[in-house]
Amino acid sequence: MLFNSYQFLLVFLPISLLCYFTLGHFKKYQLAKISLFAVSIVFYSYWNIYHLPLLLISVTMNYLIGFKLYPDNVEAKNYTRRWLFLGCLLNLLLLGYYKYGAFLSHVFGINAEIEKKIFSPILPLGISFFTFQQIAYLVDVYKGQKPETNFLNYATFITFFEHLVSGPLVLYNQLMPQLNDNLRKQISARNVSIGLITFLVGLGKKVLLADSLGPSVNRAFASEHSWGFLDSWFIVLCYSMQLYFDFSGYSDMAIGLSRVFNIKLPENFNSPYKSESIIEFWRRWHMSLSEFLRKYLYIPLGGNKYGTFNRYKNLLLTMLLGGIWHGAGWQFLIWGFLHGIYLIVNNAWRKFGFFLPRCISITVTFLSVMIAWVFFRAKSCDVAINVLHGMVDFSSFRASGLIYLKLDVLLKLFFILPIAFVFPNTNQLTQIFERNLNARNLNDKYLPILLGGFAYLLLLCLNDTIEFLYFEF
Repeated sequence: MLFNSYQFLLVFLPISLLCYFTLGHFKKYQLAKISLFAVSIVFYSYWNIYHLPLLLISVTMNYLIGFKLYPDNVEAKNYTRRWLFLGCLLNLLLLGYYKYGAFLSHVFGINAEIEKKIFSPILPLGISFFTFQQIAYLVDVYKGQKPETNFLNYATFITFFEHLVSGPLVLYNQLMPQLNDNLRKQISARNVSIGLITFLVGLGKKVLLADSLGPSVNRAFASEHSWGFLDSWFIVLCYSMQLYFDFSGYSDMAIGLSRVFNIKLPENFNSPYKSESIIEFWRRWHMSLSEFLRKYLYIPLGGNKYGTFNRYKNLLLTMLLGGIWHGAGWQFLIWGFLHGIYLIVNNAWRKFGFFLPRCISITVTFLSVMIAWVFFRAKSCDVAINVLHGMVDFSSFRASGLIYLKLDVLLKLFFILPIAFVFPNTNQLTQIFERNLNARNLNDKYLPILLGGFAYLLLLCLNDTIEFLYFEF
């Protein structure tokens, strides 16, 4: 079930809200939480009910291991360390089997027929996100956070449908206190207004911006023709915009829906294409994943301790693993490697005190990100190399016939680029709305009409619902 589908918007969401807040209104708080867990299970099962047992087994396994990670005394630390290792290993094995099994079998030359029998061709939805989230929970408990003793609480924390499929990655201490707050089970007109506006902005990003570029990108990357210089740069620019507005749109929708339920999820995007460096880019792009990689991978590897060489090595390892997390393929490994090299160069650049004017810094950063996106999007390294060859083939300024540089796509980019590079982002728009709401500068009489009109416009555009790009990961 997609956030941008009629089934979700007109059936699932109204029923979910009605059940949750009706039970909360009558102070049936435990039943309200049960209803939230139940609708989350229905939401996940709608995709593929055969993967539901896998999710529930993973949730139960990590819930039980959590009890083994909270020592009563210092002497028990070695015992809990072994359980932490086992918990992380089981999670990674589960992720590895479903996400990387077929790729590894191909790398090691296992017979194709055997590969089909052993490994599932369908990746369980959200497995990368709920696996990382539970690893973070186990590590936090090992470090002293009290484990969750109520299975319903833990299960609701993991399966909360707003962030289950594609994030944002949420830590236990960020979400669980809110789920346990009974006051949040009462409907709030303020949060409903803010949440709906955030959700509609995200839906607009997806439907009006990202999906409008998708057909051109898909046709181009599916083509076997050679890529001309203009086509190469044009289509990679299209994909850079499509990916940004698709994934940031999903995050806005997840954050907005959660706000309607009186839950605040962490910000996940902060205008990353406005970044003046790759370091800044990773503080603005997929912020919850960046924080996870920093806290649970980069710092445990040693972080910036033990000298410059080790710092750069840890940066490279972190980004390599971050690339592998996104998908099973050499192209994802290369994408992570490129960003690791970018970060190393960026840190060295800062160390020597070099700087560039802001406009040039933003341009260089964005071009570097664009080049890396080629590997992120391509289905194979051969396709990526073909695109990169076109990007440096200065002798071929012709349009190769992939997209014919259609006027309508050029016009779309003309309007989309300022949104990414100039306009305020969703979080900034929400803050402006909240300030005006606090100051009572908004006319409550016309706001519902405006929101309703925009929502109706978006509903008219849902003729062909298209999955979010990050569902592949």
